[in-house]
Amino acid sequence: EQEGTYPLPEAQLDRFLMQVDILYPEIEAERRILLETTGIEDAKAQNVLQPARLKEIQTLIRRMPVPESVVEAILQLVRSAR
Repeated sequence: EQEGTYPLPEAQLDRFLMQVDILYPEIEAERRILLETTGIEDAKAQNVLQPARLKEIQTLIRRMPVPESVVEAILQLVRSAR
């Protein structure tokens, strides 16, 4: 049954630790995606924040306290994905 197969090296085992199912969009959403991304007109990026405001937000976020329980949950998630 396993003739001709070999155990995977440890470096490749992590590729099978989880499965992510990505569903297809509804047909109308897929139609919109198709039409919006395949036209001859280039999409133009628009500013939603000025650079100074973005820097303010980044500074504010760095000052936000993070509970130890959140830090622990993040560490457990990261370590479990290795």
